[in-house]
Amino acid sequence: MIEEKIDKLISAIERLTETLQNMPSLDQMSSEGPATKEEEKLAEVHAALLEQVEGGKAKKAKKEKVAPAPVAAPEPEPTPAPVAAPEITLSQIREAAQKALDNGKLDQVVAINKEYGLKRISDAAIEQWPEILAKLEALNNG
Repeated sequence: MIEEKIDKLISAIERLTETLQNMPSLDQMSSEGPATKEEEKLAEVHAALLEQVEGGKAKKAKKEKVAPAPVAAPEPEPTPAPVAAPEITLSQIREAAQKALDNGKLDQVVAINKEYGLKRISDAAIEQWPEILAKLEALNNG
């Protein structure tokens, strides 16, 4: 995949080189009078690019069998870390809730359910399990 991108980049550079080499010179561009500042700037850029391209061709000719230098890829946007599968099971949550109920902590279990908008503990989303289990264990150990 990277080799394809490098090949495409090399091809694009070669097309650009050919286009730049076929551009008219400053004299040809301004045959109707003195060159404008824009034309002069364009000519300077054109000359600098040609110099770089020609220098690059000379270097390439010397190192024909060397792989092209890697092209720096743009920094990818940070992606959110994938949600790791919890090591907690629904059974653990149910057992912790039942233990709290057995210890007479019905009001606290109901409060946890309300906090998460749940009718039953088992309705909790997987992402909520660690927090809910921690709260239930705190009830049971406290």
